[in-house]
Parts: sequence; structure tokens; C-alpha cells
Amino acid sequence: MTESVDYAIVGGGVSGLYTAWRLLDDDANRTVVVLEASDRVGGRLLTWNPAGEDGGLRAELGGMRFFPQQEMVTALIDRIGLADQRIPFYTNGPGLIWSLRGNRCAAGDTEAAGSRYALEDDERGKSPADLVNDVIDAVLKDNGVFEVPTTRKGWDELKPKLAYRGRPLWTVGYWNLLYDKLSPEAYQYIVDAFGYYTTSLNWNAAEAFQALSLDFTTDPAYETLARGFDQIPRTLADGVRGLGGDRAIRTDTTVRGIEAQSDGSVLLRCGPAGDVHATNVVLCLPRRSLELLDPSESFDLHTDLRLRDLVSSVRPYPAFKLFLLHEQRWWEQYGWNGERIEHGRSVTDMPIRQTYYLRPDACEHGACPEYGLVMASYDDSTAVDFWRGLEQTDREVARNDEGVAAKMAEVFATFTGLGLDSAEVPPFDPPPVLHEAPEAMIDHARRQLARLHGITVEQVPQPLFGAYADWSLDPFGGGWNFWEPQVNPQEVMPAVRHPLPRANVYIAGEAYSGVQGWVEGALTTAEKVLQDGFKLEVPDWLKNVYLGW
Repeated sequence: MTESVDYAIVGGGVSGLYTAWRLLDDDANRTVVVLEASDRVGGRLLTWNPAGEDGGLRAELGGMRFFPQQEMVTALIDRIGLADQRIPFYTNGPGLIWSLRGNRCAAGDTEAAGSRYALEDDERGKSPADLVNDVIDAVLKDNGVFEVPTTRKGWDELKPKLAYRGRPLWTVGYWNLLYDKLSPEAYQYIVDAFGYYTTSLNWNAAEAFQALSLDFTTDPAYETLARGFDQIPRTLADGVRGLGGDRAIRTDTTVRGIEAQSDGSVLLRCGPAGDVHATNVVLCLPRRSLELLDPSESFDLHTDLRLRDLVSSVRPYPAFKLFLLHEQRWWEQYGWNGERIEHGRSVTDMPIRQTYYLRPDACEHGACPEYGLVMASYDDSTAVDFWRGLEQTDREVARNDEGVAAKMAEVFATFTGLGLDSAEVPPFDPPPVLHEAPEAMIDHARRQLARLHGITVEQVPQPLFGAYADWSLDPFGGGWNFWEPQVNPQEVMPAVRHPLPRANVYIAGEAYSGVQGWVEGALTTAEKVLQDGFKLEVPDWLKNVYLGW
């Protein structure tokens, strides 16, 4: 049997849930359904709260933070009643370490860190952020621009005017440009000390300038939510159900293909779950998920070259996180030069790349339990391959992931005495990218953590529990997406939002946004679809928010 609805949203991540919530909040008489392939909502936002939602200890296995200059996510948090949960997300703090080329120093000690690299005279004594900003300043000055934009709107107004060696800047690869402007050693210093590979790879140079200028080189005041960053999609999901009923969100429903009808409506092929006929469809999916759709006469990436070019205008990048839960925060005593580690991140060129230290929120107010989490590894690109070699086989995954949420609760209850057991564990539905960390993975992490902190591996105790998330696996295909060189996002963004001109099919989400890798990008593309495609009026709480192209 085929069901008919006004709007079908494919994908239960933050952009899909926001789209459904806005449609129903605008008019509750609309029939709206969100179709999600997994058994949970939230997409790439996923929080594990080992002490429960009010325990003040969060493992953000996917997206983990925002900053106030991201206008839309900040406005939404206020609008849906989460403003009182806003708390700092620390990247800085005492005792943090850089371990580069086998040598350790205090995080941010540019003199010590830079001495490990054969830098040119005019590169010495500068931080990686300084080197990147020098490149941005030089290109802007060559274009007669002497003030770097400080907002997304400012960058959007400037980017189309920028050229490099006689070519539009958006046609240039960022890695290519850095190699023109910096020595190979300075480039490697940037890659190593930033903690990310992908930010310095060959994505669209114009978009890279904006992203690095507004985020990575300015160190904004990051924030998160006390009960977890996935409170955003979970709260939106509650709102959708409240406005549209229990059937407004359907998990375990895979859309296998889409077929446009002669009147512009769309038939969604959902297999045993039953097909859905929708007057309008919004595909809130990243590139890889779009590629996994079965080809049809109206949506075929093999034969429709325009559609294929639109979908492939961005590139997904692998991302991996490994969390270890410890009865005692052993890392606090091993800071740098006598300074005790409290929170923030250390960086290394070893495969763990970035290590974040997480203690309960109660520690900010004096009553501080001894347990804690360490994000032992937050890594991307080629480093993900290292950890993939240590992942479990499909057979082991199927066995070990059964009851993984209950395992987490049981382990925590054992050493805290909080009384959480498998019947009381907070809702936690592991997606297909999340698994219990095997012994070999934990062993490698402990050895690298020991090197990072300058201690023996025996001084890094076995964790009570380890969990990893590999976001490069299907159906996500990557932790985030970046625009390719040779792609003009100003032209492609509107085109990809309505990829089939004769059908009511739209695309939203982080992948094809102006703020890739962030919830802000997912929300702004969804709102553009709502305003431009469905002609929804701008609500008062969004009237001062810039949405981009």
C-alpha cells in the first residue's frame, strides 16, 4: 500500500528534523513524515552520557560544539528552549601538550614547536595560525583588500571577487595555494599542529579561506549543551511528534530510490516498509547517502551528468573518534612543566592526532568526582586508515554491539555506585558507525597516549570501557564534506538545493552548505529550502540571521 503525504523528509539528522519541525510549526495541518533508515534520530550528532543526561560528562561521538557567531544554531537553541543548557566547550587550558616529530612542548609554544621544522627565515617564530593568516592576508592584499572579513556574510560578499594568478580563487586548490606561498616544512608544521589533515588538503581555496579565518585561526569561544549536543535533534524530534503525531517520524525505514511523477510529485521506494507518495520531498542526506540511492529514470547519477556533477561537487572526508572511560582521571597529573591538565586538547602528529580531556561539570563548582573521559583520538583523513586496521570484523561487531548501551551503564554503575543498570540506562541507540573498542585498538591508543604525555604505558591504565565511531562508514561516507576546487558554490548551492527542475525534490544538509562540517550549515540549507522552495515566511526569531547563498 502506498501512503500519500504533503512532505516527505528523507533523513532524520538535524537538517531533516528541523525541516519537518518548521513545516509543522508553520502549519500543523500539513502532513509531514520523516523517513530515517536507522533505529535512531540525530544523524551525525550522537552523545553518550555515561552518568546519565544530568551527570555532566559527555562523549560527543559526532558533532560536539558551536560558537556564538554561528547565528542560526544559536537562535535555534534559544527558540527550542535549550538556552539554559549552554556551557563552555574547552579547547584550551593549563598543562596541554604538543608532541611533534618526537618532541614534546607546551601547546602553543611556537618557538619550541617551530624549531622541529626547517622553516624559512620569515616563517620562524610564527604559529600555524599566523602562517595561514599570512597567506590569507597576502592573497587579499593582491586583490586590493586590506581588511579580513569577520562574518560569513562579509566573506560571501568578498569571495566571488577574489582571484589568484589570474584565476577565480574558487578554482584553486587550497593545498596548491599553500605550497605556492609557504615552504614544505611550514606546510607540514600547519598540518601537524592544527591536528587535522583535511583542513590543509586540496579543497576549494575560497571556502577554505572563509572557514579558517572564522574558526581555526581565531579560536572562538566554543560552547556545547550540558545534556549533550544531540539535544538539538532530540528536542526537534519531540517537537515534530508533538505537532505531527507518533507516525511523523519513522525509523528503520530505508528509502531505496526516488521516482518523479509527471505532476512533479515523487514516489519514494521504501521496500517492505511501504512506498510513500509525496507532493514534495527533501533529501536531507550527505553525498554518500545520495550515491547509495538506487538509480531510477528521474534520479540516476550514471546517466544524468548535470545531477552527477551537482552531487559530486563536494568531497566527504573520513573522521574517527575513540573515547575511553576511566575510573580516575590519570592524565591530570601529567601536564606540561608542572601545570595540571584540567580540560582542553593536546595535539600530536601520531595517529591519535587530537586528545581531549573531559571531567564532570561538577568539577567547575568544587565537588569533583574522580572519574572522567578522554577522547583519546579525534582524527581524520589518512589517520582513520590506521584505526580502521584495528576495527572489529563484521562478525565481532554483531556479537559485541548487542546490548552495548547496557554494557556502558553497567560499567559505570560498578565504580560510581549511582545505581544505573541496564533497565535504567538513559536512551542510547548506537548507530552502525559506533562500536565497542577492541583490545588491540585500546592498546595502540594507550601507547600513543603514553608518548604524548611522556610517561610509560603502564601509567596509562586500562579503561573501564572504550567506544569508537567511524563516520567514514556507510551511509555517512565521512564526518564532513568540503567543496571541490573548480566548483563555484555561489552557483552550485542553489542548483543542488533543487536538483531536478521538473520535480519537487530538494536537497538540504551540511554537505552542500556554506558552513560545512557544522550544524550551522545543516540548518541554513534547510531554511533556504523552506524559504525559497516552499515559500515559508521568515519567523521573527530568524529575521536577523544570515543564511548565505
